[in-house]
Amino acid sequence: MGAPSGVDPRSGALVALLALLTACGGSSGVPADPISARGTLPVTSPAFADGAMMPVRSTCDGED
Repeated sequence: MGAPSGVDPRSGALVALLALLTACGGSSGVPADPISARGTLPVTSPAFADGAMMPVRSTCDGED
């Protein structure tokens, strides 16, 4: 069975080649520095004031 009319049989090979080139490219080879990638995670709650210590009951050491 041949290719459907109007479709170049080489188009599948071209698509496969482009997919392969896309998958293999784009890496700078230099890993990101995990230290500089760190961020902050603000924790807010009505259970404690801004900048205050968390109450023990709101931590893992509190009552279960």
